[in-house]
Amino acid sequence: MPLPPFFRKPIPQLDEVASSLDPAACDWYRIGDGLLRLTGSHAGFRLTTDAIFGGCRSDGSARDPLVPCVTCEVDVPRLDGSVPIRISDEGALDLHAFTLALFGHRGYVTGPPLENDWRTVAETGTPERALVAIRDNDVIADAAMPWEGLVANMAISRLMARQAGTLFFHAASVVVAGRGVMLCGPKRAGKTTLAAALAARGHALLGDEIAAVRVASRELLPVRRALSLRDGPASATVSAALAAVPSERLVYPDAEVRTRVAADALFPGATGPAPLSLLLRLDGFDAAPSLVDTSALGRVGQLLTPMAASVWGPDAPRRTLQLLRLQGATRGYILRSGAPDDTACFIEALCHDL
Repeated sequence: MPLPPFFRKPIPQLDEVASSLDPAACDWYRIGDGLLRLTGSHAGFRLTTDAIFGGCRSDGSARDPLVPCVTCEVDVPRLDGSVPIRISDEGALDLHAFTLALFGHRGYVTGPPLENDWRTVAETGTPERALVAIRDNDVIADAAMPWEGLVANMAISRLMARQAGTLFFHAASVVVAGRGVMLCGPKRAGKTTLAAALAARGHALLGDEIAAVRVASRELLPVRRALSLRDGPASATVSAALAAVPSERLVYPDAEVRTRVAADALFPGATGPAPLSLLLRLDGFDAAPSLVDTSALGRVGQLLTPMAASVWGPDAPRRTLQLLRLQGATRGYILRSGAPDDTACFIEALCHDL
């Protein structure tokens, strides 16, 4: 593919790990009811993706042609410092517009103009330097810039957008007494902490950061990506289990240090879909857990936080209607959390009473 002329400095030494994979090999991940196919010779990118989404690994060898699939091919950096990437599926998509629409709030903007129909994306702090250039399904990244997170999110979000029958939410999800529970709320609301506390009590963990709901059957689907645990109050059982399994202390893009651990390491055992029975919007902390029935307050519309890919594009009105119907058909509360173990017990009792 012709390269855009915006990489000026050759990189003196390529990452040895990045060239160690057979480009013909591929990794498959099931996200909701779709498949992400990750290929290319950039082992560093593929290994990092697997560290996060290894719990979603799938066998794509006998893929149903009706199952949505997105391919993300990432190759090793070239001598000019460019990383060739291709993100594609069976449909047409303006990948540049899609990227800015979904991730503009994270500090991405249109970058410097280029020739030959290449359009760029840059970070707000350095708008004069392109992070990636995009033309159709082709992406060129600057090896000296932090491109990996953006490219992974582009591919996964494209797969979410392809799934007309599945809605995705920024939420954690667990199965308690056979009932699917979605834990929603803003960052630092305690979703991961509470989901882990419930899983430590023997309940199935479906997912942490991403929750998926199959609209027709109102089933919660497993999306078991790695857990990202903040420092602070935690279940005593979770803390003990965490000390006994491999984990990593990482600095995240928001400059916060967290512990990343594979969900399967802490809570082994695969789990299938579960009927969505309860929506809980986490809304702060008190000495003891308490809740308010949203039907009394007219606050049902505030319960769910959809992933942007689920309500993007020309299909947005239909997807929004699906969202409203889902909320209206599911019991929902606003929850004030107490200590993690106390709140987990509280949710257990709530589920048994449904």
